[in-house]
Amino acid sequence: MNNSGKIACTLILASGSFLQAQQKPLQNKTNIVFILADDMGWKDLGCYGNRFNETPNLDKLAESGLRFTQAYAACPVCSPTRASIMTGKYPARLQLTNFIGGTRTDPNSPVLPANWQQYLESREITVPELLKQKGYTTGMVGKWHLGDKDSIAPWGQGFDYTRMIGKNGLDYYNYSIFIDSYQKEFSDHGTVYMTDKLTEYGVDFIRLNTKKPFFLYLAYSAPHILTVPRADKLRKYFLKYEKFGGKYNPNYAAMMESLDAGVGKIIQTLKDQGLLENTLIIFTSDNGGLGLDELGPVPTSNAPLRKWKGHIYEGGTRVPAIVSWKGKIVPGKVSDSYFSTIDYLPTICDLTGIRALPENIDGQSILPLYLNPVVETKQTRPLFWHYPHFSNQLGRPAGSVRVGDYKLVELFESGKLELYNLKEDISESDDLSEKMSQKTKELHQLLVDWRKQMNAQMPIKKADSLSPRIDSHIHLYDTRREGSSVFLDPVKHRKIYYPHFAKQFTDETSSSGVGYAIVIEASRRRQDNFWLMNHVDTSAVLVAFIANLDPRDPWYVQDIDSLSTSKKFRGIRIRTDTPINLADPQIVAKFAELDKRKLVLELQVPDILPETVTNIARLYPGMNIIIDHLAGGKIYGDQNDREKWIGRLAILSSEPNVYCKISSIFDFSGQNPAPLNSKFYDVLIDPVVNAFGPDRVIFGSNWTLSDMFGKYSDMIRVLDEYCQRRVDLSTRQLYYENAKKAYKF
Repeated sequence: MNNSGKIACTLILASGSFLQAQQKPLQNKTNIVFILADDMGWKDLGCYGNRFNETPNLDKLAESGLRFTQAYAACPVCSPTRASIMTGKYPARLQLTNFIGGTRTDPNSPVLPANWQQYLESREITVPELLKQKGYTTGMVGKWHLGDKDSIAPWGQGFDYTRMIGKNGLDYYNYSIFIDSYQKEFSDHGTVYMTDKLTEYGVDFIRLNTKKPFFLYLAYSAPHILTVPRADKLRKYFLKYEKFGGKYNPNYAAMMESLDAGVGKIIQTLKDQGLLENTLIIFTSDNGGLGLDELGPVPTSNAPLRKWKGHIYEGGTRVPAIVSWKGKIVPGKVSDSYFSTIDYLPTICDLTGIRALPENIDGQSILPLYLNPVVETKQTRPLFWHYPHFSNQLGRPAGSVRVGDYKLVELFESGKLELYNLKEDISESDDLSEKMSQKTKELHQLLVDWRKQMNAQMPIKKADSLSPRIDSHIHLYDTRREGSSVFLDPVKHRKIYYPHFAKQFTDETSSSGVGYAIVIEASRRRQDNFWLMNHVDTSAVLVAFIANLDPRDPWYVQDIDSLSTSKKFRGIRIRTDTPINLADPQIVAKFAELDKRKLVLELQVPDILPETVTNIARLYPGMNIIIDHLAGGKIYGDQNDREKWIGRLAILSSEPNVYCKISSIFDFSGQNPAPLNSKFYDVLIDPVVNAFGPDRVIFGSNWTLSDMFGKYSDMIRVLDEYCQRRVDLSTRQLYYENAKKAYKF
């Protein structure tokens, strides 16, 4: 959950009344309306000098308040910036450094993108969560793009009222909006323009909360591509297209006008409800404008800034920003001071009297800097950017730091350093790195030290990953060979697995040295026969084994009754809820067969008693027994009885041929997975690891590849994050060796 606050602009207030408010809490809590545009360029508004686009409402907003010329997004793409707004933290600290869904690579580059986290963790404390503690009602309307599981959706991150864009978020006439959950959904098929619909929801939220303080986060999807305008707004832009030398995009201009009209309706609603004088309005964009022809004609230009969205240069990170608060912010002022989206959360907290900030906040309240925007002050505070990815807009892996007028850019592929004086060279065209070598060295060291502080993930050198060393990290087994699983040389057998999941393999390559393991299912029934023995972020070894096989397949039989139907199996997985009767002669005979052949017994029976497991282990010492689903109190009916659960773990772990496989994490009410919260999985996983010791723990799953990247990805993330925080690299390698030993590879 996040500590966001584009509301940092609030700190830019400059008046005596606001100074008094800092010393003495306001009797009426200030409402906050935070409006975020998507991909709006620095020069797209009339008040920023654009003579083609018509944005009268935002221009009036700037006239009524304070406009910034050097406001920055924390990242040149959307999801990381949105996370920085919500949390007050740099994307590098969150390890959320690319837009969610971004997977681009370059086969000609010497590096792969950095590993990164494709969601905002639920443990992060967000702006709405902080404000709720102060009695605020919180609303989110529009584009979220920080994760889609319930615990990390807006309703799980502190918002009381959610209208989140659902399917077809880039199609302004064929979309859906989730209403407070995934159970209720509004769908449109060509009737209501999406920008107008979002405005309608924003107006609704304000009208519902006229009697109590509120925070509205209105995140428009416009003017992001697809460039789909309302037809009734197009004519005038086509008529003046030639007058401006064809430099502007009429469709984009019409989209801008619709967004501007929406802002006007929000302001008018505040006026109509008598709320304008008690409401801080913040407007900004999540990154620079799109300056190339992605999915259609070029939408906009950021000139004179260099580049556009997806690039670490000014065109990708410098954004419009306006704050207005009638009677509090001096109207009609312009500030050249710089700040970042990480500053909004601490600014909002400063405004609302929240003194206890979450840990590791990177932003700062900018009230001391901008209380009087007329006064020019020399800034020495550094701002940082970290983008170790290949953007869809042809951006390359890079980082940068700005201190005062100077900005250093580091290109990660080549290690090249560039230095610019932004006061004299806003277009970043005159590289001063050779002329000012000492300044270059100084800023580069500052950037390197900051990355260490953030634990920032860097691009992966291909020499350390796919070519050639990754081949030595792949563990490929073929279970189609009778009686055993045969290790295959990945170099010689690329054709086996590359056609089916080359994309996942490339995107998720491990740099840890632990690597991947793949099992090819005995049956060739479908593409899901290819199993990834690892999890999404490769920090631990999730071992995926074959499930749901036909009894004729030479791997597992599905239950005890089918044990005699095959003589080629390697083990048995018992998945029924029927208790095992060790007095049954048939059971005894079948277990004896397993024991004699020194095979594997995997138990997934919620009703089985630990004493039964230890009896089996003692009677049949030739078998390896693997117990699944131990991490959580649902097992053996121990809901809400943690002490009994821990006691039974001690019994289960007493025999040396019993292994624990952690693949599902239940909470004590039986919820699977347990909430994605570190407190839960420390409580639920640590006792299991402690009971069995590192030599008999396996992190595993029996899901298909599509499930692991689909409906069970939240579970994968739980295990991933646990291992990242709690398990060192050598122990991860040990877990992998445990799996091979337990399953008798």
